[in-house]
Order: sequence, then structure tokens, then C-alpha cells
Amino acid sequence: MTYKFVMPLIPKEDWYNTVDDISILAFFQGYPSQLDTVFYHKYAFVGSRLNFKDRILAGEVDGYKRFWYESCEFPYQADEIYSSKRDAAKNGYSEMDCLNN
Repeated sequence: MTYKFVMPLIPKEDWYNTVDDISILAFFQGYPSQLDTVFYHKYAFVGSRLNFKDRILAGEVDGYKRFWYESCEFPYQADEIYSSKRDAAKNGYSEMDCLNN
């Protein structure tokens, strides 16, 4: 009996997050078995992203949707918290630079 083990189809965004960040990825594929005419095959996949980065805070500043790193210690009220600049930008926020603001 031969069997071809393959990785499951996973959206590109999930792969990018797993590969670009510090991550733990575990994949378990059980041995396929056959019962009568039914072929039974299962797998388990889990990924976890470790995030030690400075949190990204986002809120309205002077009427504009802006985001900044928590370590900048701006006096503005944050409405949302993001783990990446990309996520903040997707939601319409633009970055505030700690040095130039």
C-alpha cells in the first residue's frame, strides 16, 4: 500500500502570518484506514503566533483615523488595538511616527 501525505489547503493569509511572525506550527496526519468501501482519513492542524511586539493603538486624532505604537506614549485615547500595522491600515488608519509628531 502506498499513500501520498500532503499538507492541507490553507489560505495564503494564514500562511503569511505563520511564516512572517514568530510562530509554532503543528501538523498531525493520521494513518489512513479503510472500512468496507469507505476510505477514512483525518488530520489535525494548529498554528499559534507569538507576539512580543509593541502593541499598536488606533483612534481618532484631530478628526483623522490614526495608529501609533504604545511605546510612543501619545496622550490620545485608543479605540482599538492591533498586532500589526497591516491590520490597522486595512481598517482605514494611517500611521503616526513617534519622532515626527
